[in-house]
Amino acid sequence: MSFSLPKLTFWKVVAGFILAAGVWATWIRFAHGLGASTNLNDDFPWGLWIGFDVLCGVMLAAGGFTLTAAVHIFNLERFRPIIRPTVLTAFLGYALVVVALLFDLGQPFRIWHPLVMWNPRSVMFEVAWCVMLYNTVLALEP
Repeated sequence: MSFSLPKLTFWKVVAGFILAAGVWATWIRFAHGLGASTNLNDDFPWGLWIGFDVLCGVMLAAGGFTLTAAVHIFNLERFRPIIRPTVLTAFLGYALVVVALLFDLGQPFRIWHPLVMWNPRSVMFEVAWCVMLYNTVLALEP
């Protein structure tokens, strides 16, 4: 039984560097806070960070919700054949939002708090509930 290493190509090296940078950035985020990883502070608290992490996932998912509504609510049957891929795309988009929210919270083990510790005056409370409900609807969609 012989064992051979996989061939190392240029794109595997590039992917390895990207993954290593992601692991390093994740460590910086959770070890030193959001300010250390994004250069945000009390004067500029969310800036481009929210625009990138949450809105990219929401924009990806919005098309799936819109097209599914067009078929199921407005009876545009010509779009029915592409419903399943669009629902999958929407689900993956909102899964990306969940991962982004884990980074925004700073303490990902507290992701369950909006379920039992209600704070309706908080923007993050509303975002958490919307994302949970959207993911539930997408997971239950046949």
